[in-house]
Amino acid sequence: MMSPEVVQLLREGIAALGGKNYLEAERNFRLAELINSDNCLIRIKVGTIYAQHGDFEQAKKYLLEALALEPNNITISYNLGLVFAMENNNEEALHYYDLAIKTDPNNIETLINKALVLNELKRYEEAIVTINSVIRLNPNIAEAWSNLGVSYRHLSRYAESLDSYNRALQLNPKLPTTLFNKGLVLNLLKQFSEAFECFKAFIQIQPNHAQGWLYLAHAQEELNLLNEALRSYDEGLRLDPSYPEAWSNRGNLLGKLSRQEEAIPSYDNAINLRPEYCSPWVNKGHTLFELNKHKEALQCYQKAFEIDPNFDYLIGALVHSMMRMCDWIKSDRLTKKIFSESSKNKKLISPFFILGLTDRLTLQKKAAEIYAENTGPKEALPLLSPRNNDDNKIRLGYLSADFCMHPVAILTAEIFELHDRNRFEVYGFSSKKNNADKMQQRLRASFDQFIDVDTLSDIEIANKFRSMKIDIAIDLGGFTNGSRTRALAYRAAPIQINYLGFPGTMGSSYIDYIIGDQVVIPENLKDSYSEKIIYLPNSYQANDSKRKISEIVFSRQDFSLPEGAFVFCCFNSPYKITQQSFSSWLMILKESPSSVLWLLEDEIDISYNLRSEAEKKGINPNRLIFTGRLPQEEYLARYRLADLFLDTHPFNAGTTASDALWSGLPVLTYPGEAFASRMASSLLSALNLPELIANSEQDYINLAVEFANIPGKTLLVRDRLASNRLSSPLFDSQLFTKHLESGLTQAHERYCNNLVAADIKINP
Repeated sequence: MMSPEVVQLLREGIAALGGKNYLEAERNFRLAELINSDNCLIRIKVGTIYAQHGDFEQAKKYLLEALALEPNNITISYNLGLVFAMENNNEEALHYYDLAIKTDPNNIETLINKALVLNELKRYEEAIVTINSVIRLNPNIAEAWSNLGVSYRHLSRYAESLDSYNRALQLNPKLPTTLFNKGLVLNLLKQFSEAFECFKAFIQIQPNHAQGWLYLAHAQEELNLLNEALRSYDEGLRLDPSYPEAWSNRGNLLGKLSRQEEAIPSYDNAINLRPEYCSPWVNKGHTLFELNKHKEALQCYQKAFEIDPNFDYLIGALVHSMMRMCDWIKSDRLTKKIFSESSKNKKLISPFFILGLTDRLTLQKKAAEIYAENTGPKEALPLLSPRNNDDNKIRLGYLSADFCMHPVAILTAEIFELHDRNRFEVYGFSSKKNNADKMQQRLRASFDQFIDVDTLSDIEIANKFRSMKIDIAIDLGGFTNGSRTRALAYRAAPIQINYLGFPGTMGSSYIDYIIGDQVVIPENLKDSYSEKIIYLPNSYQANDSKRKISEIVFSRQDFSLPEGAFVFCCFNSPYKITQQSFSSWLMILKESPSSVLWLLEDEIDISYNLRSEAEKKGINPNRLIFTGRLPQEEYLARYRLADLFLDTHPFNAGTTASDALWSGLPVLTYPGEAFASRMASSLLSALNLPELIANSEQDYINLAVEFANIPGKTLLVRDRLASNRLSSPLFDSQLFTKHLESGLTQAHERYCNNLVAADIKINP
């Protein structure tokens, strides 16, 4: 027992410590020591008091003095363990816990704290052994089960981790640390609904915990609860704005909400907090690219590449950004790196970006396989049985982010209207909120039902398809911006088809068919596609026979085109113009002195780069003439001013080639190996214009020069195009829809007869 005088001195010492009067506190504690005969007890008490006030050096001094007096005193060694743990000296903490356990092997409190230190030291297997000894002594300690869950989580033994957390929560349903850590495991397992519930419960207990809000935001975002996620990010960052990862994620979320301009400051906050953090540089680049600020986007990608050249898909984005600017100085070296390392299963380039770099199917398929493997869910929903069609109608579900004035919608609008409603029900699933322009109004009226699913998560979209008993899901986006192909990875419908938006193989097991033709996918190349092929008899491409061309009669003067010149044109997106394609065009200009080249210009750097390249090759840069974008009907009318459309390689014109041909302008192309490099050849074959399909790059150059230099050659092919345009199958929307429906019906019949997917050939 301590005398009243000693107790008073200890109280005065504690008060002095609270007032930060350290000399007075020390004087009182030493006086208490002198008065009390039990010096060890005083030292333990004083050491503990110092520890509680955060003065670990003084705490250790007193406790070590006490330990010297009583080496086997478990209280002293245990408290020393606590003090060393509090200052993150975990090795020393472990030493003193072991000293205490040597004296009392069954001291539960010491064992629990030892396990905590072992987890901090990443000695998880030893921590598990220690915690299990606690559980054998008393299985009803929630904290022990919770700590066991932490050890299992760090060893990636997630099932055992979840089981441990659940045992802890059975004992104490409101244990906040356990709720938080269980949420972390569920996040790792992509079980976001369950993770959401954990973090929501955690926040109710600890509403001022910033990380809790931020992890809740992540789960909400994965569940596509985007506005709720934004509120959670904002609350978490209000409580603690020092998380660069959270700022970067908030920027990504704003992008999903189509609030790209607002996303930029979030990325800047992340960069300011940690300038060498690669992710916000990359994501800021993506956002600037979407905002058509391509020069600024390129600068962000370049900075990110300096920080981490191995960041997932960064090198592909960097090359694509350079291509978008027609800046080829460094892109060639980086492209070679992509090709040389493609076999190493590295996440180098998105499947869409590689279409513009090569026509080699092996490289395209490998990029698609890697991307599909790393972006899809680990497990799909159970397979569906064939639906009992009481009305004998096949339910088609078209999934697209582009149900608006977009190339995909421009081509497909009429087939939705023409589908035979006696045989099909046709549903449009819009996965992105777009402006309700005239095209969207037309599309909404063309479907039996038009369903907005932009606010749904991927699995919710899949379940929406399933609940509506869709028989065939047709993905019009594939691996393109804004698409929700991942919903199909959950197996949204019994039959799933890739069509039009992504002209290549998806490299995945969850897409059963791709719609093509004998030109875009020749028989000898079909094994390079992961899908089975529905071969349409003429061209794979749908077209809208209702498309209007403006009655405005433009003059060449309206676009600064010289009178009397032969006008080559290409209005493909600039990223399709490779250095090789442009070199071919410059050779054509060189061999046809009276010609000019008319191109699309989205920003001034494109024209500057291309004119500089022309000047280097001895071509007058003024022979390159640039134009901007126009409303659809006027854009089509503008084609009448050109003499010949020069296609790009390896990524051909698709919708743009149809635009030119529909307007009466011949298109010159040469095919490669891949789907995207054979699209224009498909259109020209359907129009019976084989003379516009070159056999090689050199043949392409020679033919272009002949068209420019031989009077009347272009007029003859124009006349043939005018004659064939309305009589050939390409622009016969009713015939195309009939053939498409035949392919879809045969695919459905195979499924209903329990036959696996197989190539389907539709007769003319």
